[in-house]
Amino acid sequence: MGLTFLSPWLLLGLSAVCIPIILHFTGKRRKKTVFFPSLKFLIEVQKRTVRKVKIFQILLLCVRILCLALLALLLARPVIRYAGRLLSNPGASTGAVFVLDNSPSLGYVEEGTPRFEKAKLTALKILDTITDGGSALLLLNPDTLPSPAMLNSSLAVVRGQIRNAALSKTGGDPGFSINEAFHLLRFSPEFNKEVFFLTDLQRTSFQNPVRVNLDKGMEERAKLYIVNFGSPDFNNLAVSEAGVSPGICAQGQDLEVHSTISNFSSTDRVVRVDLYIDGARKTEKIVSVRGNSNASVIFREISPSSGIHTGYVEIEPDALTSDDRHYFSFEVRRKLEVIFVLDDLSDESLKSTVYLATALNPHTGKIHSPFTVSFLSSYDLERASFEDCASVILFNLRQLSRRALERLSGYLRGGGSIIFFPGDRIDRSYYNSVLNKEYSIFPARVEDLENPVQGFSSITLVDWRHPVFSKFQIPDQGDFSSAHFFKFWRLKPDSDSGASILASFENGLPFLIEKEYGKGKVMVFAGIPSSGWNDFFLQPVFVAFIHELIHYLLPAGTSISDINPLRSESDLTPVNPGKISSYFEGIQPVVLDSKNPGLIEEILLRRQGISLRQALVWFLLCLLLLESIMSNWFVSKERETAGV
Repeated sequence: MGLTFLSPWLLLGLSAVCIPIILHFTGKRRKKTVFFPSLKFLIEVQKRTVRKVKIFQILLLCVRILCLALLALLLARPVIRYAGRLLSNPGASTGAVFVLDNSPSLGYVEEGTPRFEKAKLTALKILDTITDGGSALLLLNPDTLPSPAMLNSSLAVVRGQIRNAALSKTGGDPGFSINEAFHLLRFSPEFNKEVFFLTDLQRTSFQNPVRVNLDKGMEERAKLYIVNFGSPDFNNLAVSEAGVSPGICAQGQDLEVHSTISNFSSTDRVVRVDLYIDGARKTEKIVSVRGNSNASVIFREISPSSGIHTGYVEIEPDALTSDDRHYFSFEVRRKLEVIFVLDDLSDESLKSTVYLATALNPHTGKIHSPFTVSFLSSYDLERASFEDCASVILFNLRQLSRRALERLSGYLRGGGSIIFFPGDRIDRSYYNSVLNKEYSIFPARVEDLENPVQGFSSITLVDWRHPVFSKFQIPDQGDFSSAHFFKFWRLKPDSDSGASILASFENGLPFLIEKEYGKGKVMVFAGIPSSGWNDFFLQPVFVAFIHELIHYLLPAGTSISDINPLRSESDLTPVNPGKISSYFEGIQPVVLDSKNPGLIEEILLRRQGISLRQALVWFLLCLLLLESIMSNWFVSKERETAGV
């Protein structure tokens, strides 16, 4: 704490205390001494009385000096200020920048009013305390109001901007906004420079320390107030994820809508979840979600007509409605076509694909496959349409023309997929020089053909975390190790190609390699599913694995990101206000509780300090009354003394 004065130059009035001192020593009357013999016995009494009067005169002098000193102090307007702001001048004009957190989390409704509206009302009340100076409004996410270039001298304009401020659909960076606020204050002529950050102190917004860069000379005049509207006591459910799996499906086929309901509070909740497709409500489910956990909800529907469709998953409205609905889109095609590309369409070539083609489309009433199969020669690929294509399989293909390669490259970059099944017809030099080095489509070098010494090899290493294999990790859902591979190509992935080995043989050689190419994916097997190569196609897991592979390669359903809020905006857990100072470097923020009824008074206290004027006025009045009483008593005593 420190004492300062709003009008320090008026302290010159303290020199007036010299007046009563001068008058005391120069204003005494000299009396002539006359001796009366008959009154000599009263001399001793008179001396004692004179001594008392002199002591009283000194006390009266002190009271008069104190009265003049108090009068000078009153004119200088004394206040008690907080330590660390001794160079500030609370009587000077004030420049203030309001950083208003307009992230979706501020839409949380408490006591019938959104926190954002409470923040705006508080900002207006703080703005009313500024009578001399400029101001400005910054939004944490300035998508509805561009950041100003300077402070606005018209407080009415800033007041209107605060009233019209709206919530954003995304969050923002507190550090960037606060630094921008102090940058605005840097060029303002106002002596006092204040930034008010009105926020819910959402924990997800303070993952990294905030470095505030203050110009030299601003350290003692700059203040950062954080007005907290958050609370650890909240209840919020959110639809954090929703989408169709796969994102492309065939007309009339089954589709699955996968959604996740997240409970960000500690209380268990039961909620109704609804599915809408193209604006029509399809079905509902009642879901129980434990506190601080997630619940998966899967809806199964028949896919609508071909085209692009939108939908959303919705829960019952709660205190934060912005995350109660999650939008998605998906594509329905007339068919999902898997194109086999062969060197030629001879009977021998077609026969070699029979196991793989039958797995994709079994042509039986017991298995309803969403895929159709077509066959093209390498020459036909140059003019092929990929409109309804789910994936392209290059099966035991020797070479491709340049034109066909360019078409495949464009198809991959646009989000398509290619699966290589190299057999005994491939040209290794072509694969290594053209497909691998020149076009980077094939993510490995093809070396020698491997013939295991023991007669066969098995798949022993599998990345069970990968979506292609994850479902088969469950017991009795498929066994890859039972397949026997009699021969396969030795593949050596390029270290700089970004390729991943998804499964390997017992000798460490790759069985399946994946690589991303543009928006698409490339899969490479070490051989073809055919007798003489392996018996993988005879295993029960084969059909399910091939279907899972094609589904994985289909583009994922689209979550409409410009509509859906970020998941982080649903977690309303605030930072501990007592620890918020540790997140800031370069300035010591003052954290204020928005629920404090004396919030405005506390801001004024920190800006202007505790005024001593009223207390000094009462003290001065008491001293003046005492001076009057003492003066009258002194006059009466003088008369008594004179009478003696």
